[in-house]
Amino acid sequence: MAKKINRAAASDSVIQSAGNDSKQAKELENRLRFSRRVAVLLLGVIVGVIGLIGRAYYLQVKRHGYYRTRSERNRVKSQVIPPLRGNIFDRNGTALS
Repeated sequence: MAKKINRAAASDSVIQSAGNDSKQAKELENRLRFSRRVAVLLLGVIVGVIGLIGRAYYLQVKRHGYYRTRSERNRVKSQVIPPLRGNIFDRNGTALS
């Protein structure tokens, strides 16, 4: 009977080590999955920043002339508008101006 107990104990230890291996494998898989997510996120951020820099370059360097003429046309123009006012009367109804 001692051998049967030893075999049972040995099989339990094998099951436990297999359980630890599967836990380690799951943990490793989770780490890899997280690393992939971080890499994809980082790649997305880099692509976004490059896109913003490219757009800023396009607007400020390539389209400079267009926006310069557009801003020149946008200036404030002074125009004299004569005031249209009525007559001013005092309390007796006499015109003051």
